[in-house]
Amino acid sequence: NNSIESSLSNSNILQESNQKKEQTIRIMIVDGQSTVCQQLQLWLEPEPDLEVVATATDGATAINLIESLQPDIILMDLQISRIDGFETIEIIVKRFPKCKILVLSSSSKKDDVKRALKAGARGYLIKSSSVEDIVNSSRSAGKSYFQLSPGLFTKIFLPKLTSCSFKKTWKFVIRVYFLIL
Repeated sequence: NNSIESSLSNSNILQESNQKKEQTIRIMIVDGQSTVCQQLQLWLEPEPDLEVVATATDGATAINLIESLQPDIILMDLQISRIDGFETIEIIVKRFPKCKILVLSSSSKKDDVKRALKAGARGYLIKSSSVEDIVNSSRSAGKSYFQLSPGLFTKIFLPKLTSCSFKKTWKFVIRVYFLIL
């Protein structure tokens, strides 16, 4: 009887351990500046459900690490060397479709945001975002939710929505919806 209880107890511990691993979001940070990678890692490490599995300072290294580590989320700047951020996004999306890319950039230019999203990024955050926003956006991206820094939606999409007729507006909203799926 003790051995059955002991076995069941060990089984429950193993199940709890596996559930924790399943709930942990594995993150890779890619930024051209190693100090930014380190700072982001310091911000994310205290979070029990987030695990930084690697950092990289260029696109080629990131792609090689993704193959072996298979992170869930990639927090990535667009200004990286060897392979630029846009091309790196396209490669990752094609080769590792389960990885979700969340751009973290200092650029809030409309063209950069649109190009990153078109390349396959699942979100776009501005580097001036709060630590809380970055942490929460990482969690949301881990659940496959699309993320945009506050103000970007208004800047990118609202001008087009307000200048369209009603019928065109709905067509645009439907296209945006399918873009983010």
